[in-house]
Amino acid sequence: MRRGKARSQNRRRRELTARCLGEKRRETGRAHGAKPVASNEKVRSSRSYPITVSVFTSGGCVFCKEALAMIREVTKNLSYDDLGIEIVELPVDEKPDLVKSLDILAVPTIQIGRSRVVGLPNVEELENLMHEAVLARIGF
Repeated sequence: MRRGKARSQNRRRRELTARCLGEKRRETGRAHGAKPVASNEKVRSSRSYPITVSVFTSGGCVFCKEALAMIREVTKNLSYDDLGIEIVELPVDEKPDLVKSLDILAVPTIQIGRSRVVGLPNVEELENLMHEAVLARIGF
């Protein structure tokens, strides 16, 4: 029961994201003073500020390599080329001050926007986080 509800919510997020970023952004049949979901200006301005995906890793961590490969695959499959998604690998051994200031306690830790996943997430979870980050980027 919960899984079905989560899938329908994920489907709605994907549809909304596709509608926001689709080629046809024109509004038809405005009802009751409704505003467009995303204007061309918002989408254009969001290109200059890429969505940063920070992946905190450690040299000997097998799961860190899997997490990096997974996030690269997810961003490739979602094809948000207009928004310029930037994946940054941050080795915890080389940046102890940053790790301490951000309160990173385990690796791999993936941070997309304001959301954070600790450990190896599944593909669906990463896709949802990417959709949320894209919607937040365009101001929805």
